[in-house]
Amino acid sequence: MSNSEVEATEVVAEQIDEQVDTGPKAAAFFHVDIEKFAILFVMTVGMYQLYWFYKQWSALKKYYQLDAWPIPRAFFSIFFTHSLCTYVNEYFREDGREYKWSNTLNATIYVGLILVGAILGQVQEHFSDLVLIGVASLLLTLASGIPLLQIQKAINVALIGSEYEVNDDFTWLNWIWFVLGIIYWFFVCFGLYATYAGLV
Repeated sequence: MSNSEVEATEVVAEQIDEQVDTGPKAAAFFHVDIEKFAILFVMTVGMYQLYWFYKQWSALKKYYQLDAWPIPRAFFSIFFTHSLCTYVNEYFREDGREYKWSNTLNATIYVGLILVGAILGQVQEHFSDLVLIGVASLLLTLASGIPLLQIQKAINVALIGSEYEVNDDFTWLNWIWFVLGIIYWFFVCFGLYATYAGLV
């Protein structure tokens, strides 16, 4: 672990030690079933992560009374993913438990996939006839859900023994997202086919 990561961990630990006694009796993190997370992520072509990050930081803000804005942290998640993982680790420490997982690696992989996918997206705008770039950008977007899935697994384990709202059923709003996701997937696939077939 680098010096910057050690310092970040110490800062988070100090915040938790100072605020945990006065924080509200609420879940520190947002719970979602692993299968539900995966389905929503794929069906929304990764857009679910915006809501997911917002809910995680909203829960952390309430639990630790943090001076943080969940919405910006959701839109600029690449700058706060490592911090989120640090909070997960410190929550385990505060609870006297240990959970072995590659928190820094998962956060780094997520950030890397998002950055590379964004670069490919910009390249595709200038070279729209390169179908492989579009496919690669789409695959990277979907792949970015894998490290987030590992983070959610750790969060679900962390929440064991505490009071939290179980989130494993699909709501009517989720089904609306499914319908919109199917429409979006249709246009994505049609766009890739049209480019490949020379229709556009």
